[in-house]
Amino acid sequence: MLGDRNEIKALRLGNRAASCPHLGDSTLLRFTGGLLKTVAGILAVLLLLVSGFALAETMRVITTRNEYRGETRELVFTANDERYKQGIAKGISYYDDNGKLAKTETYCTDDYARKNGIPKTITYYDKNGKEVKRETYFTDDYARKGGIAKTIHYFENNGRVAKREFYHTDDHARKTGEAKKIVHYDNSEKPVKGEQYFTDDYTSKSGTAKAIYYFDDNGKKVKGEKYYADDYTRKHGTTKTIHYFNNNEKEMKREVYYADDYTRKTGIAKAIAYYDNNEKLTKTEVYDRNGKFLRQVFGK
Repeated sequence: MLGDRNEIKALRLGNRAASCPHLGDSTLLRFTGGLLKTVAGILAVLLLLVSGFALAETMRVITTRNEYRGETRELVFTANDERYKQGIAKGISYYDDNGKLAKTETYCTDDYARKNGIPKTITYYDKNGKEVKRETYFTDDYARKGGIAKTIHYFENNGRVAKREFYHTDDHARKTGEAKKIVHYDNSEKPVKGEQYFTDDYTSKSGTAKAIYYFDDNGKKVKGEKYYADDYTRKHGTTKTIHYFNNNEKEMKREVYYADDYTRKTGIAKAIAYYDNNEKLTKTEVYDRNGKFLRQVFGK
């Protein structure tokens, strides 16, 4: 689970660049001598291929008007090409109507995919050619072992990772109830916040639809928020809980927030529970909708 400290350690970005070897615009430009902006240049390159030049890569235009209103070009590598040896089998590049690169799809070789667990990545670029998002897809074998089918990285202008999304396999989701998690990073690329999203089945049984955890500079969990499904709220009155943790990641305080309907019936809008170092409940305070203290209960 995302709130576990060991998992947060694993989410530090030592492996954040995991992907196919990167295929950028420069490869296409090198291949064509910079002539890809015109159909004539493309035809000239294809003519060289047909004429029997021993090129290790082939290029073709898939469409002249894609979703970015520009060309889409495919570059295929063969076993003799250096890019293929690095792990790239094919690249597809999408350009906008100004000829700027908007997106690339990189397909890894079978050997690279077997060794690294990554068959494909998709990279998105802004108007200045900077990478803003990268999707990484994992092989079935890797996904079975790690429980993750896909990740998405979001990048800031300086290239640092600001956020990562993890999409779990169906099998992992069935076993743990966790369908997706999102991790946010600070300027040093340390995890500071994590979001968990649960399956419908898990939510129907536990009542929890979403959870958020916050971490300190050492990766320790300091606060957590849980949001409950409407059906759970109708039955129990709880809409949200906020959990606070000490330096040993033991829960020391919990705030419980109630729905308006529950408050109208009971007069209680909020409760605060306090715990000792062994997470044993010591007292509970109860408040009305105006924040007025009503009463407190000691122990359970």
